[in-house]
Amino acid sequence: MSSMTRIAAQGKRIQPILNPVVVAAAAAVFLAAVSGAADSTLMTVALACVYAIAALGLTVVFGLGGMLSLAQAAIMAVGGYTVALLAGDAIGPLPALLLSIVAGAAVSGLSGIIGARTKSHYFALATLALAECVQLVLVNESTVTGGSNGHPVAAGSILGLELSDPRQFVLLAVPLVAASGYLVHCLRKSRFGLALKAAARDEYMAKATGVAINRGRVLATVVSGALAGLAGALLALLNGYVGPQDFDLGAAVLLLLIVVFGGASSSIGTVIAAVVLTYVSLGMLGLAEASGLVYGLATLLLLVLLPGGVAGVGKTAYRAIRARRKES
Repeated sequence: MSSMTRIAAQGKRIQPILNPVVVAAAAAVFLAAVSGAADSTLMTVALACVYAIAALGLTVVFGLGGMLSLAQAAIMAVGGYTVALLAGDAIGPLPALLLSIVAGAAVSGLSGIIGARTKSHYFALATLALAECVQLVLVNESTVTGGSNGHPVAAGSILGLELSDPRQFVLLAVPLVAASGYLVHCLRKSRFGLALKAAARDEYMAKATGVAINRGRVLATVVSGALAGLAGALLALLNGYVGPQDFDLGAAVLLLLIVVFGGASSSIGTVIAAVVLTYVSLGMLGLAEASGLVYGLATLLLLVLLPGGVAGVGKTAYRAIRARRKES
């Protein structure tokens, strides 16, 4: 049986390995563990939650579809500025948050249409061009976006939580991370996810087996953009401010590094990597000029030494333990 046939056979139904009750319990335990932490620690956790949601979206495009996107931070900007422009007296923070998800999905869907017509590194270049276009709009359309000075975000509450307070922010962000991770996990085990994997492995064979590659890629970018829009909106509400420097190429590289470090095929690994690398990136604030070089070298080393990321190391160790138990 060919690899494409096995993938198609596995995708008859969604096969989630993680139990949603276990995911919810893990989120509750984590919240209990950090509830008494210092404000600086809670701010780090809050930022890690934001980047985890955006990185989980990137795993759908990169991990499942095999498409390298450099526009994830730009899609976050779309969500962030949507909240900044609408969260005040216009419609309120919760409707603005929901609209930021829609806006992120719509703009990201454009990259999916591009992805349906391009291959390999051309898609990466196209998403890089999209990211630069977003940056130019943010900087030059100062009457709407505030230009380089950014745009303030009106303080507001969602479900009774003041999101400008990190201690209350994590009460909303951690469950959203858990829900996003579980959603991506289920997509990975569904026929949709398995079809994307098949297309990434062998596009021509996937087409021969009836996989709708173009539609799948567009839907993948829509899901990815929805999560990125949510992450950008949360970041804007947390900071009370949104500016183009929050969503530059460095942020895009950081998200890519999180996915590579955590493992593009693992939701848990991506969340762990987001926490670790957020802490590391905050410690590198004094090395702003060298941070790009450090991120680039780290990405190269991870691709060479740990191609499967943290999740790959865990899987290898698990298989080794099982093999020893069988031998004994």
